[in-house]
Amino acid sequence: MNRSKKWLAAILAGLMAASLTGCGSSGQTEGSSGRTGETDGAGGTESGDTAMGRYMESSQTLDIGKVTDLVTLADGRLELLEDGSEGRYLSSDGGVTWEEAILPGWYDLVMQAYVLDMKGAPDGSVAILCHDYNIPVGEEEADGGQETAREEADGGQETAGEEADGVGETAGEEADGGQDEVWLCLISPEDEAKRFSVSAVGESVFLLKLSFSEDGRHLYLATGDEEIYEIDRETGESRLVMQIDTLPDVFCIWDHYLAAKSEQEGIFLYDLDTGEEIEDDVLTDFVKQNYAPDSMVFSSTYTIFPAEDGGIYLAGASGLHRHVIGGAVMEQVINGGLCGLSDPSEPVSVMTRTANEGFLAAFSKGKMSSFTYDPNMPSTPSQTLLAYSLTENEVLRQAITRYQEANPNVYVEYRVGMDPEEGVTKEDAIKKLNTEIMAGKGPDFIMLDGLPLDSYREKGVLLDISPYLMELETQETLLPNIKESFTEDGKVYMIPAAVTLPMYYAQRDNMAAVSDLSTLADLFEKLRKEHPGEELMEMYSKDMLFDALFPVSAPEWITESGQPDMEKIADDLKQMKRIYDACMEGLPNRILLKYKGYTEKQVTSSDKVTAYNDLGGGGVQIAGGNVQVSMGALTNGYNYGLLQSVKRVDGKGDYCLSQIPGSAEDVFTPVALMGINAASAKADLAGDFMKAILSVNMQSTIYPIGFPVNEEGLTTYMESLGGQVPESLRIPGEPYGAYGFSGEDGAMISLDMYVPTVQEQSQMYEMLKTVRTPYLERAALEDAVREAAEVYLDGICSLEEMMENAGEKSTIIMAE
Repeated sequence: MNRSKKWLAAILAGLMAASLTGCGSSGQTEGSSGRTGETDGAGGTESGDTAMGRYMESSQTLDIGKVTDLVTLADGRLELLEDGSEGRYLSSDGGVTWEEAILPGWYDLVMQAYVLDMKGAPDGSVAILCHDYNIPVGEEEADGGQETAREEADGGQETAGEEADGVGETAGEEADGGQDEVWLCLISPEDEAKRFSVSAVGESVFLLKLSFSEDGRHLYLATGDEEIYEIDRETGESRLVMQIDTLPDVFCIWDHYLAAKSEQEGIFLYDLDTGEEIEDDVLTDFVKQNYAPDSMVFSSTYTIFPAEDGGIYLAGASGLHRHVIGGAVMEQVINGGLCGLSDPSEPVSVMTRTANEGFLAAFSKGKMSSFTYDPNMPSTPSQTLLAYSLTENEVLRQAITRYQEANPNVYVEYRVGMDPEEGVTKEDAIKKLNTEIMAGKGPDFIMLDGLPLDSYREKGVLLDISPYLMELETQETLLPNIKESFTEDGKVYMIPAAVTLPMYYAQRDNMAAVSDLSTLADLFEKLRKEHPGEELMEMYSKDMLFDALFPVSAPEWITESGQPDMEKIADDLKQMKRIYDACMEGLPNRILLKYKGYTEKQVTSSDKVTAYNDLGGGGVQIAGGNVQVSMGALTNGYNYGLLQSVKRVDGKGDYCLSQIPGSAEDVFTPVALMGINAASAKADLAGDFMKAILSVNMQSTIYPIGFPVNEEGLTTYMESLGGQVPESLRIPGEPYGAYGFSGEDGAMISLDMYVPTVQEQSQMYEMLKTVRTPYLERAALEDAVREAAEVYLDGICSLEEMMENAGEKSTIIMAE
């Protein structure tokens, strides 16, 4: 049984949507190591000659918990520390194979405490920082692994203290009559365990991190008070070393340096001898450019570790870079664009140097990659494919990483039209792209999200991709309804990599009479009467409502002649206003202020689904008794599992999911809509890339938004909830984790997370097999409708006045 302690979330100021993002470009190179020269985007030399030598990646996936450390031991073996079932694995062949080497007393420890951090030293010593489950703000915060441990132990914490070996025995003997909230377990090279209290170190017991010095002789502890202590490994006594300027999620100590990395604040360097901060503008600027902080990201997206000769390594989406502290440039050692470091679905957790100048990296979901230098491999792949998306597309980023790993001779150059750093508007980006396409210089492969699809079809910009789909379907099967919805006279010009569904979640009895937008509005008016002054549904802004309901309305807003159907638009907006009025009526000022605050803090995103309108988030609020309905896009398998888990909460068993009824029926929203430039000289290579994206290998863990369109991929995806559930915990109907959050009163609430049952998985599968109407956004028309509807929903103008205003703008838009 994998007992990994994976808090999926603990959001202490209300529920917020979180998503990982890939970062930036590769930056400068210095070429001083002899392994890299000054490179272009693909890794080739500026002179055009083919440079030789590249780090090649070899990957495997282990069924383990979160990797906390990778250590090269004094005898040459590699040690992997993880917070899962064994705690430790060893490799004698450079990471090719791993053997279990369970830490002494590990099972007792994980039943008693949550592992905050765990680090190893070259001599085989291991330091484990623990936080007892018995804490003031509920042991219910922990995940399903912890819960399973308590159930198996039939009392868990009491059992741990009674065990007679390893950590359990030491803890019981040395705890001085009581359990410490935070404590340190030190395991010697001989596997002898000692336990020390660290509750007295600093005032804050949270956000604590450990680090051995590079030689392993000293153990350090970073506290929530932004202090670094050295811990005596024999006595457990602490000595304050220095005050730093951040709360590090990673810190390392080597030579005379200390480096502390914070996801939100960057990297801070210190002279260990003087305690003074070292200013390094080159490093600071590089981090800002490539790993800009994102307030909506709660996980680490890059890491640091010591380099030789007074240097430091940075590993993340832009690759592996080495920097000599105080030096003038950053040296690119491994190009992130050519390996798994740039995969946004699996950010790197830990990376280290290995023998023969290689590297070993552990990623967030059990993936392990070794990097070995091959002097005979061209640094620049022999083939180049240009891929384009209007905004940063995580599905495309993930696909490029995996495709290049499988095809090392292909470099997929990725160009984003609206680069945030360049401040390019959508209109300017589309004009530039169109100019390039007309000149025969456009991209080979195009993600069409946000682009003028009707115009591209009419002007013959897109290639018929049906031959490539036929090749794919000799071995794999796509959902026929999705493929057919994009088939025109036997030809296919575009196809999505994934889809989302517009849905709502409410009590079954309340949904019985709902068949269209009008009866949906009836439901909200009924709920308002039954729940005066309460939230009916999270409604931070009007855009939240528009984003939920436009997909089931807008497909019917254009007549067969291509003109706006103003009568249908008017009727749909009338019903939306009824829903909006019902949601907002009588809300107390504290709720209105909360909505305002959420809207002001809302990040700008190229993906409206992640920026706003999380159906799963609304489900969590239902579990907490805060709202009656959740409505929006069902974005992925994890959210589907979450909503099914809400039904297992006392009093919520009658809740269910249903597609939002609207003017259009059986609607789905295509995600990562793919096309190939008809003028491309590399159409076959682009077609091969597209087939890889639609293959079961990619589709079974597609990230982060959307359900697969590959039938086999969808089956695997639902079993693992998109790779979120470890293989050992994929038991239909059984818990695998928990979701912790706080209500408005500050009380912590825990939602146990369950793998959907076989029946629930089948229901989702059937829903995805029946949708047939793609919601293809017509941005210009919808923007005009939104602008007019904003005023109408506020009651500033009548429906007739609003439609007159929208009609004038729509006429101008359609004429353009």
